[in-house]
Amino acid sequence: ERTRPEDLDFPDIADLVARWRDAGADLAERAAIATESLRRTTRLRGPADDPTEALGITLGALGVARAHTGSARALVFAPGTAPARAAAALGAAGFSCVVTFRTGGGT
Repeated sequence: ERTRPEDLDFPDIADLVARWRDAGADLAERAAIATESLRRTTRLRGPADDPTEALGITLGALGVARAHTGSARALVFAPGTAPARAAAALGAAGFSCVVTFRTGGGT
């Protein structure tokens, strides 16, 4: 989705920021927080039929994420658990420019 610099219509996530800080390095908790943030943004901005969360469940993701502007979506997997079919499933759902990357430290 295209972004607009003047767009400030975002959900309140102040409570999630506090949870994020308390989560430390717990990936499952951070993924749950990101998923709740995605839900709030989708309720506020749509689209009602956003397939991101359902794809995450189908593909075994720990959680999902969304830019508050709607310009990007993400599936959060534990290291080494993203299925090989994930990019194809995202493409089939209408997502484009699928990128895979790893965050955090370690090997």
